[in-house]
Amino acid sequence: MTIKAKSSRQYMIRIGIIALAGIFFALYCLYDGAIGYPNQRVRALKYQEIQKEKDVDGNPKPLSERRAKWQKIATENGWSLKKPGEPKTDADFTGQFWMAGLTGSLGILFGLRVLLASRRWIAADETGLSTHGGIQVPYDQIITFSKKLWRSKGIARVRYWQDGRQKRLTLDDYKYDRTATEAIVRRIESKITPEQIVDGKPEPPLQEAMAEVTEAPSEIAQQ
Repeated sequence: MTIKAKSSRQYMIRIGIIALAGIFFALYCLYDGAIGYPNQRVRALKYQEIQKEKDVDGNPKPLSERRAKWQKIATENGWSLKKPGEPKTDADFTGQFWMAGLTGSLGILFGLRVLLASRRWIAADETGLSTHGGIQVPYDQIITFSKKLWRSKGIARVRYWQDGRQKRLTLDDYKYDRTATEAIVRRIESKITPEQIVDGKPEPPLQEAMAEVTEAPSEIAQQ
């Protein structure tokens, strides 16, 4: 029987969210650079112009008069009555376009990762391992099976011979379906010697593992 671990839904959702966030932020920056900031500069320059107005004697006009004029102009143009702050500069516009390019590129990159992840898989049959990328690893070509990170992070690494060179294949129960990945780990361990399993112990028999899961709640309750 062939065991096939496809990309996990949780992993694809996570990188999908990052992709959408990057694209959304890029669009927001584009809006600011092309529309938001130029409009703000128009408001800010007009506000500064009003604040600098003087009477016939060369003295600043009364604050109440300047305030009333600003409120009138802002209302006519549909602007906010709040002070617009310092006018945005050309450098501010350029910065927004750079940010849009950067975050948009990241969004597209992670979007491509979602697409690639949807096609990725690792399988184990009676003769060896295979992947979506065409990698074939017969069990008799495996050198070691490292479980250094298996307990803490769900990562196990297969080191094997291919074309006279040592190569490595990684199993990750976060990126791939966890249940299927665990089944592949057990399949590998059943096909190699205990000495080839390094930096960790072999998985217990499936019956023992299931017993530990079902007994754990009662043990916690007794405490």
